[in-house]
Amino acid sequence: MAPENLPSPIPFSRSAMEGLSACAVGLSKVAYLCRGEGSALERGNPRYAGGMRIELITTGSELLLGQVLNSHPGYLSGRLAMLGLELARQTAVPDGKEAIAEVLGEAWKRSDLVIVTGGLGPTSDDLTRDVVAEFFQKPLEYKPEIHEKILGYFRHRNLTPPELVKVQAMVPQGMEVLANEVGTAPGFWFEEKGKMLAVLPGPPRELAPMFEKGVEPKLRSRAKAAEGTRILRVYGGIRGMLAGCGLR
Repeated sequence: MAPENLPSPIPFSRSAMEGLSACAVGLSKVAYLCRGEGSALERGNPRYAGGMRIELITTGSELLLGQVLNSHPGYLSGRLAMLGLELARQTAVPDGKEAIAEVLGEAWKRSDLVIVTGGLGPTSDDLTRDVVAEFFQKPLEYKPEIHEKILGYFRHRNLTPPELVKVQAMVPQGMEVLANEVGTAPGFWFEEKGKMLAVLPGPPRELAPMFEKGVEPKLRSRAKAAEGTRILRVYGGIRGMLAGCGLR
């Protein structure tokens, strides 16, 4: 049975349809000019977005179990886009030395920048620090100044620091420390043979300021000029016409 009380379709004259078609073609040309040939990621060659291939590794079994929403890819992609850069690949791995080391090794071989998030806390399943130290053969060094800063974080909040937090003052030898202004776990920055590694804490409120203040300035000086992308939003039936003209 046909649904009742629906408005009658609006008839379009031949000239109106021709006008819409011309509009669609015009918009597709505008979009082509705005986008060039599309972003590097759209062309299937993300290595050349800003001259840098970037991979993200997010660690934590809770991400794969659906217990915690993985907000890192969306946030970091947005920040990288502002620099003319794009993520080439994102991989989530469970807590476990073998799993993290395997993905880190693969990413390090093919990428210019690898970003690893999570696993820098003081508990037994926070393994990123150890994996990074072992992979790059950089023994962990105790940094008393970091430990004191962590203790001050707890004192400021009238809390008793657990003994476990001392492990967060352990840093892979020779790696640059990225300060954590709102938490306890510092991050790391490392460069070797033209490749870069950024290791950041998992909590978004700690990750964001560390990335923006500690990592972005380093990338801004290295990123090559990249093409821009503009998004044109259209509504209604014209969308199908635009798609037919090659505008996605």
